[in-house]
Amino acid sequence: MTATITVTKKGADRARARHHWIYRSDVADVGTSRGGDVVRVVDPKGRPLGRAFYSDASLIAVRFVTFDDVETDRTFWERRLDNAIALRERVVEGTTAYRVVHGEGDLISSFVVDRYGDCLSIQTLSQGTERLKPLFVELLNERFVPRAIVERNDAHVRDLEGLPRQTS
Repeated sequence: MTATITVTKKGADRARARHHWIYRSDVADVGTSRGGDVVRVVDPKGRPLGRAFYSDASLIAVRFVTFDDVETDRTFWERRLDNAIALRERVVEGTTAYRVVHGEGDLISSFVVDRYGDCLSIQTLSQGTERLKPLFVELLNERFVPRAIVERNDAHVRDLEGLPRQTS
């Protein structure tokens, strides 16, 4: 069962305006949510606002991945990744070095994928994307069959998420 987070009126107003982040000060109740969970986000009256990554460490406590109240299963993430790839196929020409996934811009908040020829570089910049990293790597392998996927998780923002900096 998906955990639910209730946000304040101010947080709900931000979500309704399609802001991708809600700060810790605008979270009213985390219920049984744990850092890294994909949670259902509701307003003070219990009305759904969408689904988001929850961080129990960062000041950015909620990072939306959808403003719809839908399950975020494997198929959901496949569609998100396929949409990002399709967009790049429409706009990128004449190179094999480009950003495949750009976090919030592709509604995969805090996840970045860069392509360099037949290699990919990933960044998981929140507890949520860190937890889903094995799934994301699997999906990227299926779509690109890269020679290598390297992890470039040495950004300062990982400190704010309570995550270690690492590269591989």
